[in-house]
Amino acid sequence: MPLHILDFLKPKSFFGCFPLRFGVIALSFIIMVGASIVTVTGWSQIAQLSDHPISTSNDVALYFHSITFTILAVLGLFGVLSASFQNRPMSFAYMIILPFLVILSFSSGAFVLNTIFHPKSERDITRCLNGATDELTRQVCRNGIAIIKGVAIAIYIGSWVLELYTSIIAYGYYSQLSTAALMDEANNETFEAVVAASGPSTTGATSAKTKFPAVNGPLRPEDISGPTPLTMYNSAGAPGINSGYAFSTVDASFGAGVKGGRQMIQFQPQKFERNLV
Repeated sequence: MPLHILDFLKPKSFFGCFPLRFGVIALSFIIMVGASIVTVTGWSQIAQLSDHPISTSNDVALYFHSITFTILAVLGLFGVLSASFQNRPMSFAYMIILPFLVILSFSSGAFVLNTIFHPKSERDITRCLNGATDELTRQVCRNGIAIIKGVAIAIYIGSWVLELYTSIIAYGYYSQLSTAALMDEANNETFEAVVAASGPSTTGATSAKTKFPAVNGPLRPEDISGPTPLTMYNSAGAPGINSGYAFSTVDASFGAGVKGGRQMIQFQPQKFERNLV
C-alpha cells in the first residue's frame, strides 16, 4: 500500500505539542519497560512448569504470551535507538515492523484471554498445585497464567492502544525525516546548478561541510584596518589625481562638457572584472 494513502493518519506532533521524535522515544521506552516486566514474569512462570504443570492449551498460551512480549520489549529498544540517532533506515524498519507486531499482539492476546477465561477442571488444578498453598501458584493453576483476569484484560487492551498510537507516531516521524532529506537534496542540487552556471571559482574553495564558497586564506587584521581601495576611472579627488576612492561622482565618472550651449554627457569605457567568491 502506498504511504501517501495513509496521509490522513500522519500526525504533526505528539499529543499536539511535543515533537514527533520525542513521541517515538517516549512511547518506545514505555513499551520497552512494560513489555520487559511482563516478559520476566512469563519466563519465570515457564521455568516453574516442571514443578507445577498446566494443560497443553495453557502451556501454549503461556509461551505465546512470553514470546510476544519479548519481541515487543526488543522492538521498543530498537525504536528508542532509531529516534535517538535520527536514523532514517532504522525509523523505516521500525515503522514497518510495528503494524505486524500489533497483529501478532492481537492474536496472542485473544488466545491468552480465551485460555484464561476458559474453565479449568479440578483435576488439572490439583495436578498443577502439586501440594503448593501460596496464592501465586493457586492463581497460575486456576488461570493458566500468573495474571489476574481483570489485570490481563487491562494489560492487553493497554498494550494494543499503545502499539497502535506508536505506529501512527512512528509513521509521522519517518515522513518528517523523509521530507527533510528531500529538501536537503533539492537544496544541494540547486547550489550545484548555480555553481556550474557561474563557472569555476577563482578566489575561494567550496566548503564540503557548508556547501558554500569559503574565503581563501585567513582574515588578517590589516585587511580590516587598511582595506585595499578599488581604483576607478576619474575617481573623486584633486583634479588630475586619482585618489583611489571606491566611489566616483557622476561628473567625474562620465565627464561633462558643453557643446553648442548644451551640456553633453560623454560616456567613457569602464572595465569590469567578475570574480566568483
